[in-house]
Amino acid sequence: MRIMFTTVPVLGHLLPMAPLAAAARRAGHDVLVVSGVDVELECKRLGLPFTQAGPSVAVSTAAHRPDDRADATPEQRIAADIANLFGPAAQRRAEELLPLAMHWRPDVVVHDPSELAGAIAAACTGARHVVHGLGMWSAQVWPMLEPAYARLADRWRVRPSAFLDALYVDPFPRALQPGGPADFRHVQPLRPVAPPAAPALLDLPRDPVYLTLGTIFNDAADVFGAVLDGLIALPHNVLVTAGPGADPARLGNWPPRVRITDFVPQEQLLPHCRLVISHGGAGTVTGALRHGLPQLVLPRGADNFHNAAAVHAAGAGLWLPPDEVAPDAVAGAVARLLDEPTFAEAAGRVAAEIAGMPAPDEVLDRILSGSLR
Repeated sequence: MRIMFTTVPVLGHLLPMAPLAAAARRAGHDVLVVSGVDVELECKRLGLPFTQAGPSVAVSTAAHRPDDRADATPEQRIAADIANLFGPAAQRRAEELLPLAMHWRPDVVVHDPSELAGAIAAACTGARHVVHGLGMWSAQVWPMLEPAYARLADRWRVRPSAFLDALYVDPFPRALQPGGPADFRHVQPLRPVAPPAAPALLDLPRDPVYLTLGTIFNDAADVFGAVLDGLIALPHNVLVTAGPGADPARLGNWPPRVRITDFVPQEQLLPHCRLVISHGGAGTVTGALRHGLPQLVLPRGADNFHNAAAVHAAGAGLWLPPDEVAPDAVAGAVARLLDEPTFAEAAGRVAAEIAGMPAPDEVLDRILSGSLR
C-alpha cells in the first residue's frame, strides 16, 4: 500500500511519527514523507523517502502575527501563535500537497494534528485518514485551528467534520491524560517508541543529569545558564544538548563534569541518565517516562505547560514556571527528585503503562485491516 505522512517541518512533529513510518517500511509498503525543507535531512537520516511541500519554518515565522496586546493572557498568546503559525502554512502547503497526492494516490494519509493540509489530501484522494498525535495537548488544539480548517475545507469542497472523523493515533499514556484526548471520536493508543537512529560515538559522563531545551526553544541561553549554575552546586555529572546546529561554546565554560554537545537523538542518551531537565516537549517527556526517569520541566511555550502539569500530577516530576527558573530553585528541585524515591516510583509506573501500549507494527496492522480498538 501507499502511505503518505505529512507534517509541519519541525522535528518535534516529525519524530513521533517516524516509528509508524518505519513500521510501514519494514512491512514492505511504499512510504512518502511530505513536509517543509527543514526536516529533509532528518528524513534522509531515518531512511524515509521525502518530498518537499509547503513553507519552511522561517517563512512561516516571518509571516507570524503574535498577539502582542498588553492585556493578553498566556493562553491567548498561545492560541494566536497556533492559529497564525499553522493555519496560513496549511493553506500554502495544501496548494502543493494536493496535486502531489492526487498524482501519487495514497491509500492512507497520516498527519500531525497541526498539519491541516493532510486532512484535505486524505479527503480529496479518498485515502484512509489518520491523525497522529504528538502528546496530550496536540489533541486539544482543534478549537484554535478549526477556523483555518473550515477555510481549507470550503476551498477544496471537503466536509468540515472530516478532520474529527479521522482515526486519532494517541502516543500519550493515560497516566498523563486520565480523560483521554478531546474532540476526536475514534482513538487508537500507540506505544511511543524512539525513532530509528544510527549509533553515535559518544563519550558520556557517568549517570548524568540530562539537560535539553529541545529543537525550538533552545535559544534561551539565560535558562541554560540558570540551570547549569544550579546544577554545578550539586555533585552530579551533567550532559547538555544545546540544539541542532548550535555552538556548544555559546553556553560558556564549565568544569569537566559538564559535557555540552549540539544534538544527539535522545534515545541514545536516556538509557544512561538518572534525571531529565527539559522544556517539556511531548517527545522529551514521553522519552524520559519510557525509561522511568523522573524529570524537572521548565516550560517555555506551546504544549510545554500542559505537559509540565501532567508530569507533576502523575507524581513523576516537578516543574518551575519561567519566572521561577533560578539556580537555587533548580538545585532544590533536582535534589528532591533524586533524593525522594516517590518520583522515580511514579515514573516507573508510567513506564510500565507505556510498555503495555500497542507497538507501531501492531497499530499499523490495525489501521490497514480496519481492526481498531
